[in-house]
Amino acid sequence: LAAPAMGCRVAPRAQAAAEREPFGSGKAPLAGGASLAFSPVDPSTFVVGFEAGQLLKCGLHANEARSSESVQAPRGGPEGGGLRWAPEAATLLTRVGRSHFERLKERVEREAQMARAKEVTPTLVLAAQPPAEQLYGSPASLLYQPHSGPVYGVAFSPFHRHVFLSVSTDASARLFSLLSPQPLLVTEPSAAPLYSCSWSPARPSVFAVGGADGQLHVYDLRRSRGKPELALKVTGDGSAVYAVAFNPAEPSLIATADGQGIVKIWRLSRALSSMAPREQEAFDRLAGARTEEAEAVAGEEEEEEG
Repeated sequence: LAAPAMGCRVAPRAQAAAEREPFGSGKAPLAGGASLAFSPVDPSTFVVGFEAGQLLKCGLHANEARSSESVQAPRGGPEGGGLRWAPEAATLLTRVGRSHFERLKERVEREAQMARAKEVTPTLVLAAQPPAEQLYGSPASLLYQPHSGPVYGVAFSPFHRHVFLSVSTDASARLFSLLSPQPLLVTEPSAAPLYSCSWSPARPSVFAVGGADGQLHVYDLRRSRGKPELALKVTGDGSAVYAVAFNPAEPSLIATADGQGIVKIWRLSRALSSMAPREQEAFDRLAGARTEEAEAVAGEEEEEEG
């Protein structure tokens, strides 16, 4: 844990810039990250939510300029020597631009030689003090329709590989497919900002969101896509619900953590914690409608390029 295994520099772009600049151009100002979630199916895919409201799909290997194996290959010339590169160290250089790669690799190897190391490690890469803008490239591959406030919660559905949920201080909860920039569903349980979200581990259509007004809203998409099935008053003084989580072993239990510094456990009804007939099929249809549309558009674009 002395050095990170990987790194990336995520810079959301304005819409106008998005139409002109490729991801990873380095020409966009940095924005603060507010939330992050990894896909439970693809461990290299994750979504990041930002203080400015953007949502980005990212990949651990997206926009790589080269493989880690090519970084490990000996440099030409006597200074390169037979110095080995640890796979973790080589991974740190996979997104370095072509114009900086050779010089940076030489700089790191000199640092390793001065330390009399037999192998280049992540610690030695960082000891060479490479500029962050050179070392950490962008992992972003898709920009989703943004919220109008900070995105403080992102969560992947445990029942569909492409579906994730986001919540923001703009008071909206949004369902997205990884494959489409447009949301599958937008809902506002109240006018209060939202800070947290969690999916039921037992029912595809059930999720919960916590708000700045001290309310916990539980949705059941089988019954309504526009309003929550249940609203719980978590705090008596209206302190915000900053975190919410379902119990993966006991789906009827849900925990909240609030601005009063208290963690509370709630028990949901059997109806909200037991799978309904054909519920998975209905949820797949909700996710599939936008997915099929996105795939159709992608196919048309490929035909035009061809």
